[in-house]
Amino acid sequence: SQGEMAALCAAGMGDFRETAPAYWRVLNITPKYEETGRLLFAWATEEQVTPYLAEHPRVYLAMAIGPSAVILGGDKDQLLLIVDKLKAQQCLASILPYPAIHTPMLSHLRGELDKALEG
Repeated sequence: SQGEMAALCAAGMGDFRETAPAYWRVLNITPKYEETGRLLFAWATEEQVTPYLAEHPRVYLAMAIGPSAVILGGDKDQLLLIVDKLKAQQCLASILPYPAIHTPMLSHLRGELDKALEG
């Protein structure tokens, strides 16, 4: 993501002039997202959502935003079940209108991304 690239360069782990051309090639890829994949914001800890990940094999922890906030990604129907469970625990939870980025649901793009990075 853009934030990760900026962080790498700011930390001295990457040179922007060397990294930017490959980064822009990757941005020009038009990904084909799985229609059912979505993201879920939950005002919950990782510990609270871990049991749901075990119950729903097509849902993944996409991002840990903070000690009490996570983003899950995966199959929309399974995410909706988790939303109901979290709301029953008085946790704020909402499906986001974005594809399931940062999850294995996008691993089908790996070959295309590898080609773009090769130049």
